Order: sequence, then structure tokens, then C-alpha cells
Amino acid sequence: MLKKLWILVFLAVSCQATFPFFNPITERLVEYKDAQNTVQQGFLAYPTFSSPLKKRPAVIVFHAFTGRTEFDNGKARDLAKVTRLRGIRCRHLWKGKSRSRCSWKLCDNGTVVGKPVSMDTKRALQKFYYRTTILRNRIMSSWNYVKALPFVDTNRIGSIGFCFGGLCTLDLARFNVGLKAAVSFHGTLTDYPGNGTTIDASVQAHHGDEDPHTTNADADAFLVEMRRRNGDWDFTRYAHALHAFTLPGVENWGIPGAKFDPIASNRSWSAMEAFLAEKLLCSPPNKLYAGSISSPGSAPFDVVLSGRLISIYKLKIKPTHTLRKEKVCCSACNSYYRRNSKLLIPQCTDDRSHKILQNSRYQKCLEAGIRKKVPIDFMENLVEQDRIRKTIFENSYAKNGKRLLLEDILFKNFNNYTQRLGKIRLSNWIAVSQLTSIDFLSNLYFYQQLVPSDQIQFIKATRFRFFFLSLAMKCYEEGKRELEYPDGSDIFPNNILRRSPFIEAEHLQKIRTTLIEKLAELKIKQEEFLRLMVLLSCTTALALSDHLSIIGKSIIEDAKTEISSLLMKHSEQQYGVAARIRYVELLSVQSVVDWTHKSMDNVQCLYDLKRTDNKKLEGYLYKFE
Repeated sequence: MLKKLWILVFLAVSCQATFPFFNPITERLVEYKDAQNTVQQGFLAYPTFSSPLKKRPAVIVFHAFTGRTEFDNGKARDLAKVTRLRGIRCRHLWKGKSRSRCSWKLCDNGTVVGKPVSMDTKRALQKFYYRTTILRNRIMSSWNYVKALPFVDTNRIGSIGFCFGGLCTLDLARFNVGLKAAVSFHGTLTDYPGNGTTIDASVQAHHGDEDPHTTNADADAFLVEMRRRNGDWDFTRYAHALHAFTLPGVENWGIPGAKFDPIASNRSWSAMEAFLAEKLLCSPPNKLYAGSISSPGSAPFDVVLSGRLISIYKLKIKPTHTLRKEKVCCSACNSYYRRNSKLLIPQCTDDRSHKILQNSRYQKCLEAGIRKKVPIDFMENLVEQDRIRKTIFENSYAKNGKRLLLEDILFKNFNNYTQRLGKIRLSNWIAVSQLTSIDFLSNLYFYQQLVPSDQIQFIKATRFRFFFLSLAMKCYEEGKRELEYPDGSDIFPNNILRRSPFIEAEHLQKIRTTLIEKLAELKIKQEEFLRLMVLLSCTTALALSDHLSIIGKSIIEDAKTEISSLLMKHSEQQYGVAARIRYVELLSVQSVVDWTHKSMDNVQCLYDLKRTDNKKLEGYLYKFE
């Protein structure tokens, strides 16, 4: 049984009115008071589908010396994602602010009750009085609030902190209040005055070897303190790392001795992942996995759920039943389908709705964040699917091309093609081009994870642009300078200029040539083109499909991230240090594709002014009549 970790992210400054999206969670603002009766406000988020009665571990995160910034928001998002990879499946994020700015600002940016002070005064504020009274009260107020939450396992609470937050998390460990694990990133390591007790919490500290603010002498003193306190500690120095090495762009803030170090940042974050999983989930280090996990003999898809090996099955319900549904699922899903496959299953309506599966554990797994990863043979499949698409496009005739609904194409097993024996009309070229585009898009590895309504929205948003881009690539490979069909037919009707006086020949010529010119300018190759085509399809679907479900958006967003990574890796292999420039150049194709689609849409409307209901075009195949 997989254990779940609810993460409480504590950021001790002002919250914005809106918050980043974490899928799928419930979000709400919470308030509590410190010892001085100052109202604190926090942001609480937790998985909607999780039982509030089951207690889970939690993590408090204290912000850096800058207060809450987009960096802290990003770390909260990263922590949520990383926890899923490390066996921390459910996310619980909490960000805080102080209604009274002076209290938290005492030790982070030199502000005392709103008045600016010098750096010397700022350092002085970290001394005995403020650290042992106001700051201690604020740290304890956050601890007490988290501990009092009914769904938190009080025996498994951890904390992490950056810079000033590192001081806070180490002090919380020194207080011996029951903290399980504490992680400090380039934090102040000064011993707490008047406190020499042992430390029950496990401590992990990450320190820049060339940090001028917290020096190596301070680090050595910290190690002496840890030994004296007889603690379970883990201390790491990073070569050439300065202060605030996890904060991107900190070197531009005018802070002497502070610089972002990506190597130290990545290594320290990875070490923290394993540390929290070990201490809060009781996962031995040798059971932690950094990458994708798949069981022997499973399908070529990965489900990544940290540190816990998940059995993946490509399940087929027995052929004796009328409903034959293939799923990629976890062990729990496999048990569900195996158990339910013994029952009488209703006759399949062949519309792919399969409502019997809509409330299954497979859907719950999707809601929880389990995703079908990019198949190992992704590129081989992509090349093969594109070859099939081209063969059908060049040699087939669309049987049902006239005013065929998308729902019919997607959910009914029509034989849409027949062998082409001679020249065909423009309307059928348009039909067969889009039918082949739909077939290609519906075979993408993440498409089958979408529910039927999301599948329709995805195809609606992407099929036109996919058609224009794939046709332009074919013409470019054949050395043609204008968009045309394989038999040399123009993409526009012969009578288009006679029928509509509002359409200019120059504009039509620009539509024919612009996209091909862009591909020729980039000298794009087939392998990067296929990756780019899938990536742009995901980007377009997310930008245009307002009716996608929350889970659908998450699935497509995950696929977009994975394909983007594949495209970047390919660019690095081919172009070395110029990979990022090449990657940006490839993405610039998006704007040209969008312009081509918009221009074609405008021409379509001008061609037939009698059609005023443009929404009708969304449901039927796009064609000139």
C-alpha cells in the first residue's frame, strides 16, 4: 500500500490573490495567531479525493531572506512534483504571510516596523533578543498550526528552509518539539543561544564552500555543535558555491558574495528528496528510484511513483466479454479490472464512452497524477504512424468525407478510405487530409488517457494546424515552394477569385508559400519535425481548448513537458552549445502555423458569405463547398 505525504509549504510573507494550479487539489486560505496575537494567514491546499480521516506526513517550508517570491512559489511547485516522483503521491501546499510585516521582516531584509535599517542593524537583529523571542514565537506558531491539523501525522512532520529559512528550520530542530527531519539550504548555521540539548530530529544541511556570509568557520562550528548535541546529521559542502546558490538570478540583486549555482542547487535538491522519503516515508535509500519505474514484462509505459515499485499492466479484459478495453494501470487498477471482469459487463455501445470505467480506479489514478510516460519506442512509433498517414493520404479516397461529424470519426468504426484510382475533387482532398490527421493524432500515446469529451476537444483544436504543417513539410521535402496536394491540385478552388471579390490573389499566394518558406529557412529535418509537430499540437490544445477537463489539461501538459524535453535533447545531440537557439527557432514555427490557419479560416468565410454560423465549422470537416 503506497503511503501518501501531505506537504505543508510555509512561506512567511504576503500571499497573492491567485495561486498556481496544482492538479487536482482543494485550496483555501487559513489563519492562525502567534504568541503576540498577531494574525497569520496561510494558503492550504490538499488532494480533493483524499480521505480527511487518514493522517499523513507533512513538510513545513520556510522562505528565503527575500520573503515570498516567485522563487518560493516555484519551489513549492517543484516540491509537489518531486514528491510524486519520490513516493509522495498527494500534495498539500501551505503558504503563509504575516499581517504585521515587521515581525517576519526583522531577520530577513532589515525592516523594523516598516523602517529601513543598515546591514549592521540587520545582523544585530539576528542576535539574542529577537531570535529567542519574536522569531522563536513565529516559528513555533507555524509548528503548532501544522501539528494541530486533524489530517497530519504529528510523528512525521519535516521542514526545509532556504537562507533565512534555513536558520528557522534548524532552530525548529533545536527546539526538540517532535520534528522528524530538517533540511537547510545555505542557511545561517549559528548555534542557538542558551540551548545545548540533544537533537531528536534528523538534520541535513547544504553549504556553499565559498559562502562569505556563512563561512567555513561557521560550518565547522556547526559540525562541532551537531556532534555535541549527538544528532543524526548529514552535512554537504559544494565546491565553488557562494551564498544563496539555489536562488536563480541572485547575483543581479546587488548582494555581495551571492550567486546562483545550478549544479549545487540540483544536487542539494536531489539529496533532500531522498532524505525526506527516508525519514517521513521510512523508505530505505536503496529503495529510492530517481527515474521511471516499470515492472518486468510490463507495457512500454512508465508510471513514476517514487521509491515504491509499481507493477504496470497492459490489461485486456477477457474476449468472452463484449467490452474489450485496453488500459495501462497500476496494481490497484489491475485488481479492480480483474475482479470486475468476472461480472456481467453490459453490451459495448462502441462510442468509446465506456461509462462503466469512468469511476474506476484507473480514473482515480489519473486524478492522483499517475501518467503514462513517453514509450521507449516513441520515435519509432511516430515515424511508423507518419509513414502510414502519408501512404493513405497519397493513395486513398475519403468515402465518408462529406459533412461527417467528428464524433462519428472518433467513436464509430467507419471504413473511411477506399483506394484512389484517378483524380479526385478538392473537397475530397480536404476530407482525406483531415481524416489522416485525425488518425495520426488519435494514435499519440497520451490520447487514450483522455476521456471522450477531452478527446473531441483535443482533435478540434489541433487537426487543422496539424494538416497545414504536415502538408507544408511534404511540399518542402519534395522541393516545392507552394502548398499543393500530391496530384498538383491547388489548396484553393479554381473559382475562388471569381466567387468572392474580397479575396486578393496576393494574399492567397502568401498563404501558399509562408509556411514552406519558414521550414526552408530552418532547414528542418524529419526527426525534429515529428517531435515539433506533437509538441505544437499539445501547445495548441492547451491554448485553445477552454472546455478541457482539469485532468485532461494535466495529461496534455505532462505530455507537452515530456515531448519538449525530447526535442531539447535531440537539439543538444545535433547542435551542441547552440541547442537552445535551435530549440527557440523550432518553436517559432507555431506563430506561422497559427497565421496560416487564421488566414485560411478568413478565406473560407469570405468564400461563402452565406455561412454565418462559424461554429458549424468546428463540428464538420473543414471544406470548401
